[in-house]
Amino acid sequence: MSYHVQSYVRTQISQFSARDGHTNGRKTTNRPNGGKRQSKDIFRQNPGPILDRNVQETEDTIATQLQNHNAGAQLEPSMPQRPGFGSRGAETVLYANAFQLSTAPECELFRYNLETEQTHGTRKLRRIVSLLLDEYFVEAREHIATDLCSTLICPFDLLKGDDSPHTFDVHYRDEFTLQECYSAAPMVFRVRVIPTGKISISSLVQHLCSSNGTNACHNKAEALHALTVILGHSSRARSDLVSLDGNKRFAVSGNLVEHFDLGAGLEALRGFSFSVRAATARLLVGCQVEYALCFRGGPLVKVIAAYRREASGSIVRLERFLRRIQVELTHFRQQQDEPDGSYIPRFKVIASLASPSDGRRLHHPPIVPRHGAGPREVRFWLEDVAEAVEENSDSDIEMGEVIDSHVENGRYVSVEDYFVQRYGVYPDPNLPVVRLLGRSKNPSYVPAEVCVVRSGQPAATHLSAEQESRMMDIAIRSPPENAQSIVTRGSELLGFSAQSNTILVRFTVRSFSTTMLTWPHHKQQKFGLSIYPGLVNVPGRILPFPSVVYANGRKAQVAGGVWRQNNTHFYKPGRLSSWGFVYIVSAKDREVFKKPVELYDCLAAFRAKLKQFGVDAPPISDGRRVDVTEAYDHGNYDTNDLDALIGSGIARLLKRRKQDVILAILSSPNSQIYSSVKRVCDIHLGVNNVCMLASKLAKQSEQYLGGVCLKVNLKLGGVNQVLGTERSDIISEGKTMVVGIDVTHPAAGASSDTPSVAGMVASIDRHLAQWPGDIQIQASRQETGAPVDRMLQSRLELWAVANGQKLPENIVVYRDGVSSSQYEEVARDEVPLLKSACAEIYPQTLQAKGLPRLSVIIVCKRHRTRFYPAREGDADKLSNAKNGMVVDRGVTEAREWDFYLQSHTPLHGTARPAHYYVVWDEIFRRRKPSAHLRNAADILEDFTHDLCYLFGRATRAVSICPPAYYADLLCDRARCYLKDVFDGRTTRGRSREDDEMAYGEVISRFDKIQVNSSLKGCMFYI
Repeated sequence: MSYHVQSYVRTQISQFSARDGHTNGRKTTNRPNGGKRQSKDIFRQNPGPILDRNVQETEDTIATQLQNHNAGAQLEPSMPQRPGFGSRGAETVLYANAFQLSTAPECELFRYNLETEQTHGTRKLRRIVSLLLDEYFVEAREHIATDLCSTLICPFDLLKGDDSPHTFDVHYRDEFTLQECYSAAPMVFRVRVIPTGKISISSLVQHLCSSNGTNACHNKAEALHALTVILGHSSRARSDLVSLDGNKRFAVSGNLVEHFDLGAGLEALRGFSFSVRAATARLLVGCQVEYALCFRGGPLVKVIAAYRREASGSIVRLERFLRRIQVELTHFRQQQDEPDGSYIPRFKVIASLASPSDGRRLHHPPIVPRHGAGPREVRFWLEDVAEAVEENSDSDIEMGEVIDSHVENGRYVSVEDYFVQRYGVYPDPNLPVVRLLGRSKNPSYVPAEVCVVRSGQPAATHLSAEQESRMMDIAIRSPPENAQSIVTRGSELLGFSAQSNTILVRFTVRSFSTTMLTWPHHKQQKFGLSIYPGLVNVPGRILPFPSVVYANGRKAQVAGGVWRQNNTHFYKPGRLSSWGFVYIVSAKDREVFKKPVELYDCLAAFRAKLKQFGVDAPPISDGRRVDVTEAYDHGNYDTNDLDALIGSGIARLLKRRKQDVILAILSSPNSQIYSSVKRVCDIHLGVNNVCMLASKLAKQSEQYLGGVCLKVNLKLGGVNQVLGTERSDIISEGKTMVVGIDVTHPAAGASSDTPSVAGMVASIDRHLAQWPGDIQIQASRQETGAPVDRMLQSRLELWAVANGQKLPENIVVYRDGVSSSQYEEVARDEVPLLKSACAEIYPQTLQAKGLPRLSVIIVCKRHRTRFYPAREGDADKLSNAKNGMVVDRGVTEAREWDFYLQSHTPLHGTARPAHYYVVWDEIFRRRKPSAHLRNAADILEDFTHDLCYLFGRATRAVSICPPAYYADLLCDRARCYLKDVFDGRTTRGRSREDDEMAYGEVISRFDKIQVNSSLKGCMFYI
């Protein structure tokens, strides 16, 4: 049964209001949540949210001023101002996943940077900053907000007017040691507190509320960062929460914990992230549901058992899984000399499992007969048990550290005997002994029974197919469920409520004024911030969908952004003269086709499907069965052996006859085999290829076969579908090349030398159907700086070949994968490269006419903004907004040109709109408006929305426009070429040194890895 977000949100706000004696002018109801009837009742009681009139009036005033200002002025292409708000489409009202934030009038903050002489881990640095405040700023502690890393924020001057840096000596003690119990000689860390001036929050507020279209704010980024530090202070300092990836918070204890077992020693935590954003006439605090992949908290024994049961019994793989996990040691209790006998937990990090190579240079090295030996087998030298315990009661000997001594008066003792006699712990002899990380180079052993894994530790590991399925089941939730979590658990966990945050003034439940952003100053204020608990509402529009056309002008029946091709031919079927297959099998996988006739019958059905769509496919010419079992080694396939086996099979097919397409039929969805096929075909042999799963081919699913046909036709140079001539003049003119750019980075754990890969695709035909691609390397983990000039030149050359040596008049670039802090960097660094590429290709006669015209739009799909329909009639069957939803006001700034577009209908869960931001424009603001496209905003939004119906691999509108989507697929293909390096693993390396050598070997060949020249003019990556 479907529930709509409005019922959840309003019910929760009513519950908040009722507890605080506030009803917001409405009657509350005691009817419990749940059921369609309640949803309808709430819609009847309240016709819908009321938009903030002050916000709308300010937006309209700014838009009018900007239009008048730009009417007779020379338009600057870089970081263009908004040309007005879009007007096309049916109006709707939406909730955004954001709260409204108010500030005190004349709000000014003092900011200080923190520097330490040494480099520290995150946890230790947080402790040092906390001790700094306790030792030197205790009286002002309740008025200081910090990120516990590099920044202090205070409403008054902590250094009393002295602008010079101050250095403080911080005496270190761990977080569980009482203040009165410093050691005799504590470690001292020097911390510099550097004043960086005042930040005026009031100036930002005035800028946002000003109706002057040309008003500028130069400290916006600094002010937003300061507000983020303040809002994150309370939740960051809580011991029952962990902070991951900046502003994400996850509960690890208490009643807010939401954890889910994924199996094999892993779990998922559900938490929330927040961000402070500037919008017209208001500040917003975005809040989004988040998930973190973590090691399962609890006894290490259970974690090991779960891993062995569901992942692998290999000691090597178990050690890799456990390495760097932090555990609490439970076999001793260190007591303070306090009446309450406070228990101080002790934490250590797992370095490895016991190994024969441990302590080889010691005078009395430990005896470890095998890697991962148990406590009964692992023995270490102990001089005198009683004497050692008395003299080293505070040392790591309590954890079984091997003492390097010349004294011969001693004996070897097993880890089992030591812990039985000393602590009464009886270890399981079948479990491996754990070696802990410590300051000493001597090994320190403990049995698994005395270790408890600390909750909330992120796991940078690969999930199995079953774990991914479990994760999807947990993370996919409806819009009402997410909205309910945000206004209840989210506000409490993030510290936006009066009970959980003492540094803000209060969590107000009164109605916000529609005429001001600030509220009166009070003498007891700290930072003077207030958060309204209700989700903000914003106006949106539902754009009409374009017509989708196939062969002979036949139009598809589009509903909800989805259509069926049925028996209609492709708009332009490709030519397939000869094709073959390889059936790749392995002893580790079930073989689907036992007899060749079974496989050939299924291939005949696939050929019939191609002919149904208009592709004249002859009978398949040849095929081979390739067994890759001998390439399997130590739980993975060896890359070189796998490529040799698959390459040999495909090369024999090509030697007999030239093939247009090779079908690779895989016995399992193994990513290593898939990547090998792509490396062999794309790089070495230069033949188009399509991978199919044997199990799905055997089922003869119409939907599956139809999807593969879409790919085959695109690889053959065909056109699957086009748009009707009544839509998007920019497309129908045939003078515009659309470009997509993306960058992919190595996975966590990969070598620091592993480069990033930039991919560029560009259309070469007037139908925007064919998008050949190019890949280039750049510096590791750098988003900008790709050689986009060389890539664009190669795309323009392909356009000229396909269009009678003519060059496009317009070039529209959709740049994917750029964060908001890098928008200006793209305009500053990448646009000049694109312009220089055009200058090299275009003749002076065209350049004199101002050609080509260039526009660059940033595409962001990993943002955290979501929208929920506020009215029942505006929601689809999953309670998401209807596809075609566009939002360009309410959560945006009127002076900047951006918009959110949900062009698709999601299959499940909460829809994520794409965010588009214009950083350079020489095209859209110069287009003439029409009856239904009244300004440049309408033209760009309509153009982008139309593109989403041209993704050739699907019969539905996609969530991001095809140039960005194709560029993302191209980068994924580049990852296949260097899968082992990008995923942070090698197949032969057993030690870190071996791994680094293997990394270096592959990376040194990276610049030589290029797609075969025979495929550079086609969509090999699709």
